Amino acid sequence: PEANPMGLEIKEIEAKAIISIKDSTDSDGISEKLKELYTELSIFMGQKNLKSAGMPLAMYYSYSPEKVVLEAALPYEGNVESEGRIMVGNTPEGKSIVGIHYGDYDASGDMHYAIEDYAKANNLELRNICWEIYANDPTTVDSAEVETHIYYPIN
Repeated sequence: PEANPMGLEIKEIEAKAIISIKDSTDSDGISEKLKELYTELSIFMGQKNLKSAGMPLAMYYSYSPEKVVLEAALPYEGNVESEGRIMVGNTPEGKSIVGIHYGDYDASGDMHYAIEDYAKANNLELRNICWEIYANDPTTVDSAEVETHIYYPIN
């Protein structure tokens, strides 16, 4: 295996039940868009008496400065069906390359590049999705302590 300065790991990931909304924005609008979608999902959780089962996450399907296709999701416990644009599903499962980024979210690109480089160097085939779990609330911790767990499923 190649050098691994970012401390990446390959982990077996179990699927988590989520409610989610798929949408798109430009790269500058990601934070605002996620805030809007998490608000909508939180209201839905309250209306359906669902229990939170983990930190918010977002799955990314395509990424360019002009257009980012993403899916904001909240893990939950309870029984619920898809309604309107709110979908019920699961996070991807199986082997993933996992990295943890500490600090301002805008600087997390380096971790994404490191994971892509690590996959290439180790002949690992990435699936067409990545996702991030936001392990703490950026409004309550110092920007240097913001923790983002980044997952790239592999075949």
